[in-house]
Amino acid sequence: TEHKYGIFSKLDVCSFVTNIYDEGNILSIVTDCSPHATHVAGIAAAFHPE
Repeated sequence: TEHKYGIFSKLDVCSFVTNIYDEGNILSIVTDCSPHATHVAGIAAAFHPE
């Protein structure tokens, strides 16, 4: 499985993750519909040394 992440544009700052499965035959695009998860992830990352 290959994973990539980013934002669609600086204007909307909608984050996304792509997952590629089955040797490129299946593409999964996951978006965050609320900034809450991004906020929580930032807090969690700040307290995780890796």
